[in-house]
Amino acid sequence: MSGGDEPASVVFAAQPDSDESRLDELAKPQVEELGKVADVTYWTGGTSLADALQKKRVGTELWKYLALIALGLAVAETMLAHYFSKSK
Repeated sequence: MSGGDEPASVVFAAQPDSDESRLDELAKPQVEELGKVADVTYWTGGTSLADALQKKRVGTELWKYLALIALGLAVAETMLAHYFSKSK
């Protein structure tokens, strides 16, 4: 723009498709079809949606179980080493 040109104004209106905003529950065939191209998460009102999505995205934490197994193996190794190193 140069000099005394006034900015052009544009007037528009948007009317989104009302079918895209429906909150009706999907039928089982629709869910199966959607499941082919997207990850479908089932949610009920009594559970935390954030927790369900976090678990699905991250998975189950196994480090505690692996740490317990490693500790058990260390204790078993120590006991076996003590048993086999006894002088006879």
